[in-house]
Amino acid sequence: MDLRLRRTDLPTPSGEPPEDDYSVVLNGLDVVGRIMRVRRAGTADVWFWSIMIFPNTPADRGDAETLDAAKSVVRARLEAMEPFDPERMVYMSAPGRLLVRSRRRAPQP
Repeated sequence: MDLRLRRTDLPTPSGEPPEDDYSVVLNGLDVVGRIMRVRRAGTADVWFWSIMIFPNTPADRGDAETLDAAKSVVRARLEAMEPFDPERMVYMSAPGRLLVRSRRRAPQP
């Protein structure tokens, strides 16, 4: 299983790509998750990770102390799902909108 991180291309108020916000890409094609640094109330920054799969359970998202720890958890979770079926992936069409079941291709570098 070839997993790579690519910086997200989501817009920010400054127009620059967000720092510390990554899409998790499987085999160079399918975006299967996201890892980003977030600030939780009353704590230091943590790395939030999520896997975009349907149905989604609490085991498909969480916090890690480091980027490497988040990558390890995402890999372990995806390997536990093998054989991996990209057709189960879901994507938000926009914040707060309905989930769309489809395969989303990662942008090519």
